[in-house]
Amino acid sequence: MKHHLTYKDDKSDKFWNIEVSGESFTVTYGKTGTAGQTQTKTFGSEEECQKEAKKLLQEKLKKGYAAEGEAQVASQNSAKGRANPETEARVEKLKNEIAQFPELTPFMEKLSALPWNEYQNQLFESCIEAFEAASEEIDEDADEKITGFVAECSNDGFREYGIGCGEFYFGLGEDDDYFEVGPTVGGFSLHEPGKIMADAYEGQSKTYSLLIKYIWSLVARTMGRAVSLAVKDKSFRKLKTEKNFKVYVCEHDGWACSMDPEGLVFGKNEKLYEDEGDD
Repeated sequence: MKHHLTYKDDKSDKFWNIEVSGESFTVTYGKTGTAGQTQTKTFGSEEECQKEAKKLLQEKLKKGYAAEGEAQVASQNSAKGRANPETEARVEKLKNEIAQFPELTPFMEKLSALPWNEYQNQLFESCIEAFEAASEEIDEDADEKITGFVAECSNDGFREYGIGCGEFYFGLGEDDDYFEVGPTVGGFSLHEPGKIMADAYEGQSKTYSLLIKYIWSLVARTMGRAVSLAVKDKSFRKLKTEKNFKVYVCEHDGWACSMDPEGLVFGKNEKLYEDEGDD
């Protein structure tokens, strides 16, 4: 695994590189145009090394660094990301409903202040890495097509680990309705939204359940927007996919679980469109 990140604003122009090899990784950082400083860290296993490297990478992306190439394109075009219409509309509907409850205003102010465009770029990068990993695991001569993936998020540890998904479950073939046959790769973690989610779960009144649903919908919308950009990348074009590529976001044993249509953030719900055609 090798990544080259850059950060540039009115005051800074710097880079941060990480290269993983076996049980160690090497980080090089400094001002753009210089050799920078280099640090190497060794771990007890390759798995531990990969885990720590990914953690460092996500921290840098969260701080505003952008990956060279595709991730920078995503950053430049972040406003063009778009989840499916149902997801976009659901966020606005819940936002209007929550406006009726003054006790939720502090939470809404915190949520609106979060860098959702940066999260979109972070999820974009996660999707690209997942597409690349999936292409390595699937036989290129296989007849089955990838139908999509589901990001099943953990339903606890929000304050410590954020809103996170350990792996994306890819669907493979028409009969794989619950995305159980394809590769399990990728993942993400959004720390600040997780802290607000933890506070929401601790709320006692029924209005907090509305807030929880809103936060999940924000995460779902962000993933949908990221995917809408990621499917234009060359890593996706290498995959053999169904035309209606579907992506779900859900909470384990909770919000939109078991492939609930509410969690569909990218792609069309065929049943919904069939029902509309019957009218």
